[in-house]
Amino acid sequence: MKKVLLIIAAVIFLAAGNAHAIVPTIDGLVTSLTEWDGSQLFGTDTPEADITDNWDLSAVYMKVIAGNGWFFRMDTFALPTYGGGPGSGGEQAFAKFFLDIDNNGTNDYLIDLNDRNYMGLHMVSVYGASPAFPEIGTAGTSNAISSIIELYVPDSLLSTDVFFDNAGNPFSLAVRLDGNGDEPDDKLPNSGYLKTPEPGSLMLVGFGLMGLIGGVIRRKFTA
Repeated sequence: MKKVLLIIAAVIFLAAGNAHAIVPTIDGLVTSLTEWDGSQLFGTDTPEADITDNWDLSAVYMKVIAGNGWFFRMDTFALPTYGGGPGSGGEQAFAKFFLDIDNNGTNDYLIDLNDRNYMGLHMVSVYGASPAFPEIGTAGTSNAISSIIELYVPDSLLSTDVFFDNAGNPFSLAVRLDGNGDEPDDKLPNSGYLKTPEPGSLMLVGFGLMGLIGGVIRRKFTA
């Protein structure tokens, strides 16, 4: 019985690790229904009456793959429109991903798809802690802007150790689609951050599943 439970535990944790290893394709399309499986952070939002659908965030994902890099995605309810509006200066939106690595309410990193991308350059910038946000570097890739915005930041620019060495603290993410004066901005979540489960919670889930499966096995053997 103990050996069976150990095998089950190994399968659970290996499955979780392998799910994270599915590398998303940065193309702005859901070409595979599994490419964002295993995202460590995920959140959704309902349509907001005061924001038009093409600026209204519907979902956000973050996946960190050790030794590879960071993958970010934000979805809107309709295709965003860029530039030309009052106050926009003809520039496109700013897609911003704010990382709070130690859950203290302070932004430690900003991943920004910004005005450098105007005319389709599609580069991604990484900045350090707020409020100054000093630039760390510009690298990575994004897709041409669509209702699904996907970004990639390589491990060489923002080490994945920042995420995986953070055991013991929830890791927090907030995103904002900033119309640069053209439309109302939208944030997901509307206040605060999305947070990864604490390691203790994950262990409880794992042991709960093991207990449930173990109980089924015991009943089968004693029947």
